[in-house]
Amino acid sequence: MGEENFKQPSWEESFNKEAEKMKEKPAKKPAEKLAEKQPVDLDVDEILKEEENKEKLEQEQKENE
Repeated sequence: MGEENFKQPSWEESFNKEAEKMKEKPAKKPAEKLAEKQPVDLDVDEILKEEENKEKLEQEQKENE
């Protein structure tokens, strides 16, 4: 009867423990990983201005054709 105290945890128990650990550290999205490698200094406003400039240039090119 004393042997029951030394029973090893079943694979389910160890799997559940691993799953709990995974929940504690949420997985990062690929974009977040890239952002860590390449920090982006651009401001949102700057990006919007660039987009507007591209659109204006495209419109001018179409008008000139």
